[in-house]
Amino acid sequence: MNPRLSKKSNAQRNKLNSSKIFRIAIYTRVSTEEQAENPEGFIKNQELRLKEYVNLKNLVEPFGEITAVFSDPGVSAKDMKRPAFQKMLRAIENHEIDLVLVTELSRFSRSTKDFELLQEFLKEHDCKFMSIRENFDTSGAAGSMVLNLMASIAEFERKQTAERVSNSFLVRAKRGLYNGGSIPLGYKAGPDKSGTLVVIPEEAELVNLIFKTYLKEKTLAATCKWLTSNKVESPKEIRGGGSPRAKFLRLENVYRILSNKAYIGVRVFSTKTGVEETKAVWPAIVDKDIFNKVQKLLKENCSCRKTHENKYPYLL
Repeated sequence: MNPRLSKKSNAQRNKLNSSKIFRIAIYTRVSTEEQAENPEGFIKNQELRLKEYVNLKNLVEPFGEITAVFSDPGVSAKDMKRPAFQKMLRAIENHEIDLVLVTELSRFSRSTKDFELLQEFLKEHDCKFMSIRENFDTSGAAGSMVLNLMASIAEFERKQTAERVSNSFLVRAKRGLYNGGSIPLGYKAGPDKSGTLVVIPEEAELVNLIFKTYLKEKTLAATCKWLTSNKVESPKEIRGGGSPRAKFLRLENVYRILSNKAYIGVRVFSTKTGVEETKAVWPAIVDKDIFNKVQKLLKENCSCRKTHENKYPYLL
């Protein structure tokens, strides 16, 4: 036998024998809360695919063992501010992981800038990265170039999706539809969730009482005092999300109600050029004349300034 060939075959055998058995971390992620709320949905499918991939690789040759599973349900990959993702980075930093495995690159990152930083971070801590969909090999220059290109495409897709959602919201707002978020006191979302609001009669009476009380008492502080002394309570639940209301109406709560044009059936929305208004699809609760009188009084009170020197009579 040729001694050179013998040495070469021995070297290859030694290389195979010394091949690294990876300690694998699998990372899964979905962007929307709707996807995250389904326990048997997309995020579970990602985990099963990754586990099957590792099992198949181990059937061919010793590949590795899954030592950790990190999951960020309902979190965007636009940046690295993800709880499970940060835990995974700390595990990599502590040299507890040799390989990060994902179903596709967009699960890992959708920012070219972040991905470049992550590549350097993985290289620094001797950790490999593998995406089973794109089947990347980062050992060569060509593989690294393709990987960066795919990261750019993922970032482009994220920005394009954000633009589409933003444009859709703007069109809905121009049509006078409700786009989500906290619903004003006195309303609830329509049963078909089509962007309409439905009046709640008992809460509508409370809203009108607040407007009439303000016109009578003339100031926010006096209005709150009157409502509290007469034990007028506000509903605790805020529909559409938000922190629960206090039992009694506070000054800032009263101001928000008094200045909210939703109560006269007007949809207010922001655009790149400023704030615009259109007729809302939901019915008004407050009479327009009463609303205008309140706005005038609010403006007058806001423009008033105390002229006496002892404006803040506090020690500190």
